[in-house]
Amino acid sequence: MKVLADYHTHSRYSRFYHAKHTIDQMACRAKELGLAEIAITDHGPKHLFFGISPKKLARAKAETREASKKHGIKVYAGVEANLIGQDGEIDLTPEQIAELDILLVGYHKGTRTNFVKYFDKKNRNTKEQIEKNTIAYVNAINRYPIDIITHLNEYIRVDTKRVAEACAKTGTILEFNSKHMKFDDDDIKILLDCGVNFVVSSDAHKKQRICDVDACLELIEKYKIPLERVKNIDQLLELKNKK
Repeated sequence: MKVLADYHTHSRYSRFYHAKHTIDQMACRAKELGLAEIAITDHGPKHLFFGISPKKLARAKAETREASKKHGIKVYAGVEANLIGQDGEIDLTPEQIAELDILLVGYHKGTRTNFVKYFDKKNRNTKEQIEKNTIAYVNAINRYPIDIITHLNEYIRVDTKRVAEACAKTGTILEFNSKHMKFDDDDIKILLDCGVNFVVSSDAHKKQRICDVDACLELIEKYKIPLERVKNIDQLLELKNKK
């Protein structure tokens, strides 16, 4: 099996050099690794520390186009948007989403939300809070043309079955993230039974980690996940916003 694309990576457009390399450097490394595609998906603009400036979205997209021509691989312009509202709201406008090639969404620490108080450790994973989290994810999946949900259950817990069912119904992909693997045996059984599809992702914040997905491949082998359901192994993902 061969990983053909890495759809979750970050560049120096994530503020305060949270990621270490330019779009051109990331694309060059992806080419060296033999990838056919890479997506640059910097943090959504309302992350208090690392979010991309909205004023720089167009410039970042232009650089993906330049890198595609220079290195001879497809470089997608994307954002890993932040889930910020129980109604499913994310921190991008419809106009900004329309300009992207790929849209990733996840919950992140350091983002103000109206549905979860992250620093309230006592109540973070209560039944009531998990219900709020689940509703927020399901609403977002139904509201936006999300390509990939990132590192589910990493910072907040959800009802995995309900989120997976929403993804399967809408064609939204769930990510196996090599840095943030938070699925247990029960979760994997639920995911397989729900019929949702997957990608493996590095979540690379520097070029040396592009396509570093060994932990994901081990999970796939351990649980005998059918490769036809992993949409960047031996195939390329049909993105919802693909230009």
